[in-house]
Amino acid sequence: MTVSVVEKWNAFARIRQDMFGCIDIVALKPDAIIGIQATTKSNINARIKKSACLPSLRAWLDAGGIFEVWGWWKATNGRWHCDIVVINEGDLTSPP
Repeated sequence: MTVSVVEKWNAFARIRQDMFGCIDIVALKPDAIIGIQATTKSNINARIKKSACLPSLRAWLDAGGIFEVWGWWKATNGRWHCDIVVINEGDLTSPP
């Protein structure tokens, strides 16, 4: 698998900008391209809600891309864990 961080720092606006407004990381597999939104476990639902109304995410999925939200959390034993939610076409909403 080949992976690249596609989130960038906009120094003028002093903010981080995701690719297409919702993708931090792109992973390439022989049979798939995956857009990943990385966040904390407590922010998974907020990231899904934000991403689900983006026309660019619909275009990503229509083009055959896969979109996942990865929520990271640290267990009491000190190890990091990740909950992964796959977003499909049926999960998308209309823009507000």
